[in-house]
Amino acid sequence: PENDKFKSLLMDYKNKFESRFNSPVSTFGGHAFDSFLMFKKGYEAAGKDKTKIVAEVEKIKGMIGTAGEFNLSETDHNGLTKEAFVMLVIKNENWEMAE
Repeated sequence: PENDKFKSLLMDYKNKFESRFNSPVSTFGGHAFDSFLMFKKGYEAAGKDKTKIVAEVEKIKGMIGTAGEFNLSETDHNGLTKEAFVMLVIKNENWEMAE
């Protein structure tokens, strides 16, 4: 839906990726994009100190990525819960939320 909190980031990522690489997006590129966003947040907060970067990445909360909303911690480096995922179906050649 237009008001979905993920739509803006997903459409921006999709459009930039497809125009730059002349290829459709894939989940794998999205995972790399999310990982870079996490690294960037850690680096901007901690500088070049590797230990501090890790500590800052582990503090990430509410980061909207292509794979969902990330909430990391010292014990959770995945950062995604089952609520991060949505089920879609194809109806009449369009994606729709599964009910």
